[in-house]
Amino acid sequence: MSDSVRPSAQLPSDRVLENIKVWSRLSFLAMVATVASTSYPGWFAAVTAALAVLTFTLATVTLVKMVGAKFPAFSVVLMVMVMLWSLFLGFAALVQLIFVDAAVGYAECLQQAVTLSRQQQCTSQMSDGLLQQLMGQ
Repeated sequence: MSDSVRPSAQLPSDRVLENIKVWSRLSFLAMVATVASTSYPGWFAAVTAALAVLTFTLATVTLVKMVGAKFPAFSVVLMVMVMLWSLFLGFAALVQLIFVDAAVGYAECLQQAVTLSRQQQCTSQMSDGLLQQLMGQ
């Protein structure tokens, strides 16, 4: 037996790894900004939707770079989760933009609600308002 180590695969260079680290950090920073922007209802959902698109794009580029550098499966799965999470947040923001009046009314109602029963009333009022808006009333 030989004591020499056979390189089975070419390891990525330090420059490539640093590049992937920067893209990964940008993706997570954009994800944090997207999640933080969901606290503001109404027309601010346009910012959330834009941030979700940015996050999805950054995560996609990062994922392609990770797969090319043969990163561990955990890192790849984590980046896929970031992509999916940003996609869901983007869709939620678009729904808020479609029903902006209901979203703002619900947020204002929840801010004034003190008890759990009042929060449930807010939810039922919102669903009634959405139904009326969908029916054109």
